[in-house]
Amino acid sequence: MTDRWGRIMRTAKVTRIALTVMLVSLIPACSSSGSSASESRTGAALPPSSSTPSSTTAPTTGSTPLAVWPDPAINGPIAFGRWLDETTRAIFVINPDGTGERQLTHPDQAVIDNNPDWSPDGSKIAFERCIVRCEVWTINENGSGLKRLGPNCLEVPVPACEDRSSPAWSPDGRVLAVDRAFGPVTNDQIKHSQLALIDASTGRLIRTADAPAPYSADVGNAGWSPDGERLVFSQHDSALGNPPGGRALFVINADGTGLRRLTVWRLKGGDHPVWSPDGMLILFRTVEPLTNSDLALPTETSLDELHGNLYTVHPDGTGLHQLTHYDSSTIVLSYSFSPNGRWITYAKSGVGGGPDIFLMRLDGTGLQPVTRTSLWDSVPDWGPAR
Repeated sequence: MTDRWGRIMRTAKVTRIALTVMLVSLIPACSSSGSSASESRTGAALPPSSSTPSSTTAPTTGSTPLAVWPDPAINGPIAFGRWLDETTRAIFVINPDGTGERQLTHPDQAVIDNNPDWSPDGSKIAFERCIVRCEVWTINENGSGLKRLGPNCLEVPVPACEDRSSPAWSPDGRVLAVDRAFGPVTNDQIKHSQLALIDASTGRLIRTADAPAPYSADVGNAGWSPDGERLVFSQHDSALGNPPGGRALFVINADGTGLRRLTVWRLKGGDHPVWSPDGMLILFRTVEPLTNSDLALPTETSLDELHGNLYTVHPDGTGLHQLTHYDSSTIVLSYSFSPNGRWITYAKSGVGGGPDIFLMRLDGTGLQPVTRTSLWDSVPDWGPAR
């Protein structure tokens, strides 16, 4: 939901986190308001400068309120990530109308909680927690029951411990699809990047669904089909990939068979693709790397692909449809369908130019803010009503 503090793909997360903090002071240069109707989940975007004043979320929703809000009997709260300061990020929950905001996780200083994903029954949220490495954790929807899934790897350097991130619940709630990375890092590319399935209760590795050749690509940020039979995920090739630097979406069966590319390479489809609740559409974002004008830095120093637009496509690759039409002055990050499939929530430029959480109808109309704060909000995931 590639928020995903660094690029979602190509670089090891340890490198991305360090570079993000180093370039905090340059963030205002890359922020401006949008002009039309998602992050990992481009990652968590970038943390706010320490000079940025904080503000609280306003329940009012702009000059043109929606006549009918998403049905609260079906569509529950939205979980998202927020930078609390330059080094610390927490998971929050809010109602779609902007009311009822509450902080769910309370990480220590310099800990990054990111990429929340609601369990199918709305009782838990899975998320990634990062310091030197990233791990998958779960927490109850009321903030109790914080639990690490797997070994303690938070402060263990590469390559001694594996990295797990971007959890996504299977429809039956028994399995989490995660990004798994391990091995040495060479030229900002970790040796092994895999899409893996783990037990949602214990963190036990069940199987590897996809594993490209060593050093060739980063894969992951997966979303499940509603029947639990398939996964859609993103792949970003390294300089050793084919094509070098290529980015596209792929679909694979949950048992690891039937791999096929969903989008053409030139579209640069990426971030954190998600399936619609009825199984008819896949929502994704095109990913545009930062340019020299974004941060006054060489392109190869880019931290996070902040620009792009939202698209839908049928699972067979037909019916590609562009939902938004932003230019590079607008930050566009990750997204989620509402449980009834009629709405989309995503992050884009908001108050102060940094990203806020917004929602719109499936056809791209009715754009309204959910959060309105100078803090950086992104990676929304829309949970079911309980």
